[in-house]
Amino acid sequence: MNYDVFISYSRKDTAIAEKICAALDQQGISYFIDRKGIGGGMEFPAVLADAILNSQILLFLGSENSYQSKFTNSEVTFAFNEKPMGTIIPYIIDGSKLPPALKFTFSSINIRTINEHPIETTLIQDLCHILGRKFVDKEKERQQEELKRLEEQRQKEEKERRLKEEAIHAEEERLRKEAEERQKEEQRLKDEEERKAAEERKKRFRDKVKGYSDFLIILLPLLFLGIGIWIGMEYQSFWLGTEIFLVFGWLSVFASMGLTYWAENKPADMHNHIAFGLLAIVIAIGIHSGIYLSSWWKGIGIGLLFFFVDLLYFYHFMDDETNDSNHEEKNSDKYNNKV
Repeated sequence: MNYDVFISYSRKDTAIAEKICAALDQQGISYFIDRKGIGGGMEFPAVLADAILNSQILLFLGSENSYQSKFTNSEVTFAFNEKPMGTIIPYIIDGSKLPPALKFTFSSINIRTINEHPIETTLIQDLCHILGRKFVDKEKERQQEELKRLEEQRQKEEKERRLKEEAIHAEEERLRKEAEERQKEEQRLKDEEERKAAEERKKRFRDKVKGYSDFLIILLPLLFLGIGIWIGMEYQSFWLGTEIFLVFGWLSVFASMGLTYWAENKPADMHNHIAFGLLAIVIAIGIHSGIYLSSWWKGIGIGLLFFFVDLLYFYHFMDDETNDSNHEEKNSDKYNNKV
């Protein structure tokens, strides 16, 4: 069986020999080592000789213990006689000096020490170089793997932290939107309640005004009828009493109706009824002018003059009603488009 390295050592230096074996195992270098030892009185075993001859390198672990071992000396002497000089590597492991005989044997060989050539680095690198193998720094690989693992762990933690922050941000955004929607809904409900309350107040006000208006429509004409009769009898003038009744009675009726439309926020209808109420004053002025001027034609002329003024007033607010209607229709269209 062929080996890369034959390890010649003293059993007393087993601890260091095991470290060297472990370093060789990491590089995949095969080796032969006698872990059981050789029984006393035995000749140089053929198995050891065969292992030395079939190993590319003989690694001699020099120490005070191995210098005194006849087996290690025999292995070195056999290798010196049977193998090329460059295949024997003396490796001093305890800082001791070589005995004269071994010093003479290794006089032309590069001697290595454990202090200057640590096992895991320089010694193994030299062995790989001699064997034509690529040295693999296991410690460096381990460190690189550890750094890689730490970097992956850092990236993983960073990703988890980022995802957690994004989740927190998304939750905060969701809560913020919910709060905004809740505030909007609360404001909408508040506005709706205020609108309903305002409409309810308007309705109560309109109902109250309408009640007063209905009462005045009945009361005022009767009141002014009585006043007209009394004044007519007092001044013995039927036309004067008629004027009083027409002016104030008629005006009070349409004014009361206009009051109802004012309460209902219908200004055009209100002004229309006021125009009809003013018509009573126009008639009264015409009658009074005819009596005063002793001419019905003059009275009719003056009455017509004021009648045309009343018509202008009426048509003016009819136009306003049309404009208000068109304006409301446009606003309604805009609202529908928004919706």
